[in-house]
Amino acid sequence: MKIVTGGFSSRRKEASKMLILIKTNNSEMTLTAEKPALIKLAPNFTLAEMANNAGDPTKPQYIISAESDAFISTLQAFRNIVGGRVIVNSGFRQPDYNKKIGGDPNSRHLYGCAADIQPIAQLTNEKGYINTWLEALAQTKQHGAINIYADRSYYHLETNTGARLLTVRVYKDNNLYDKIYMQYNCPYIAVQKF
Repeated sequence: MKIVTGGFSSRRKEASKMLILIKTNNSEMTLTAEKPALIKLAPNFTLAEMANNAGDPTKPQYIISAESDAFISTLQAFRNIVGGRVIVNSGFRQPDYNKKIGGDPNSRHLYGCAADIQPIAQLTNEKGYINTWLEALAQTKQHGAINIYADRSYYHLETNTGARLLTVRVYKDNNLYDKIYMQYNCPYIAVQKF
C-alpha cells in the first residue's frame, strides 16, 4: 500500500496502529498510537515514516524522548534547508531488528536519533550533504554525524553528544576521504575513515 502524507510518498506497509515508548528522565510508558501515518512528529515527518515498520509489532516501534525529539527537529531543519522532500529508508530500529540487518550494536537508530535517507536531487555531491547537515545541526544547536558510503545508495544522518559539532565518517573510499578531510579539517568537524 502506498502512503501519501505531507507531500511525501512511501511504499512502507501502513499500520493502523503501533506501540510507542515514551521516555522521560524518571519514567517510561508504552502507548498505542492509532493511525500513525496521520501523526506528525514534525511538519514533514510522520510517525509511520520514522517507525520500525519491519520489526516486531508486539514491541515499541518508535521511541519518544528528548533525544529523539531533538533529532526530528534537526531532520526537519535539514529538510527546510533542502527545500524539498526527504525520504527516510530507516528511522527508529528495535534492537532485534537492528541485529538482524547487521546494524551497529550502538546505533543511534536504537534511540530514534538517526535516519538513513535516499539521495536528494538538490544535493549533487557529498559536500552538499555535509554542509546542509552541518547547517541543520547549527540551527538546532545539536551535535551529530553523517556517514557517506561508497557502496550504498543512502546517507546516514544522526544526532549525538559528540565532542565535535559534526563527525563525517567516510566508508570504503580513500579518495573521497582525502578530499573531504582536506576541505573540512577544522576544530569543530572530525573526518574519520572506515
